[in-house]
Amino acid sequence: MKVFHFLETVPFIFKKEKRLLKTIVLVFIFFLIVSWLIFPKTVWFLYLSFLKQKFFLGKKLIDISSYNQSFASTMARFGVKQDFFSWLFLIWILILVGLLVWYFKNLTLKNIFDKIEGGVLMLSFSLLIHPFPWQYYYAVFLPYLMIKIKKEKSLVWWLIFLLVSLDGKRFFGWPSFIYMFLSSSQFFACLSLFLVLVDTKINHNANQKSSAKKILSQKI
Repeated sequence: MKVFHFLETVPFIFKKEKRLLKTIVLVFIFFLIVSWLIFPKTVWFLYLSFLKQKFFLGKKLIDISSYNQSFASTMARFGVKQDFFSWLFLIWILILVGLLVWYFKNLTLKNIFDKIEGGVLMLSFSLLIHPFPWQYYYAVFLPYLMIKIKKEKSLVWWLIFLLVSLDGKRFFGWPSFIYMFLSSSQFFACLSLFLVLVDTKINHNANQKSSAKKILSQKI
């Protein structure tokens, strides 16, 4: 399911970064072919069986261990079990996609930091819709979070960093709601990161419009 992370190419599609996009696609195809040639057919058969189990065999097989930080597993921990293709999941995706479309319509890839931010946002999106994002996947955010903590010194970045770093199963025996929340700490960290990045862009655009209006009124 590493194909979910291929969603990180979306910012470059929006902004027509054709050369970089072409390189990413070629590298992806290369590793796909190499994997197909290296691994025996039994591995692919087991992998496809695993995917069928995750996508199509329903609520009874939802993994509620803290190792699985998916939307379905998080909801199941709070008592709301649903299939991967449930209406609730589809609504969840539509909300996230709506926020993404707004974000990238207002994104300018002027420098490397804009590209990194867009990549981080898409990575968080891919994990929020992934059927089984394991805990260790979220370690990828730690370098970015450490940079943001040092640069902005905001409590929000510390909180997200802490949620990414926690292991929910260590809190077994705590009050049920706290245990359920901490067992989904990486999911909530990822959701918080996604929303903070979108909110930052909204505020940035609002400030730009306000500044433009002030300049225009001064000229008049």
